[in-house]
Amino acid sequence: MLNELLKKDKKSAGTIKLAASLLLLSGILTRNYLLAYISIPVFALGLYKGTIPKDTAGEKPGPYPAAESSGAAVPETRSVIFDADVDGLDDEGRSFQDIISLFAQERIHPGSRFEGLSDEEIVRLRMGVYETELTGLGEIKLISDGTRVRVIHDEMGHVGNVPESRSAEVLSVLDGDNRYRVIWQVYGGRYKGYDPESGTVDSKDSQYTVHVELLEFI
Repeated sequence: MLNELLKKDKKSAGTIKLAASLLLLSGILTRNYLLAYISIPVFALGLYKGTIPKDTAGEKPGPYPAAESSGAAVPETRSVIFDADVDGLDDEGRSFQDIISLFAQERIHPGSRFEGLSDEEIVRLRMGVYETELTGLGEIKLISDGTRVRVIHDEMGHVGNVPESRSAEVLSVLDGDNRYRVIWQVYGGRYKGYDPESGTVDSKDSQYTVHVELLEFI
């Protein structure tokens, strides 16, 4: 009988508790303490029944259905990767290295120098790190002036040129009909690296490098 009651809707919980209350009241009035005693487990049954949730559609156990594919094709790409020629001067006679160095010193957070690693950590990891690594601060454009392709940063200005060995590939992308994106990174300044012979950190000055990836969507 208890199992049959538990199979019913949650509304039966109220009926069970009402019946238990009537048993208790009847036992007290008639001094029939057996009825009063029986009312206790019946009332408890009503409380338990009230905590059982109803079954709901769509909640059957089992694996989740596989997500439907959006059907969108992943665009094909090809890249032209190069380090800009940063040994020269801009049109105002400023050194590319000085331009990049000033920008780097102003922008890099002190805690980010050498990737935040101490000399002890560099030794333990046996790796090398540059003082400066900057990515995504501003936008770089590649602009041809007829004789060379300039690397132009929206804040620093002219910071280098595309190497001659990559100029033809870069111009084919710039003059083409496909969309493209310029991804860049600046790194350099002082360099710290683990020296396996001495087991210590070797520190030296290094030039700044402007690393560029011209990503074409084909």
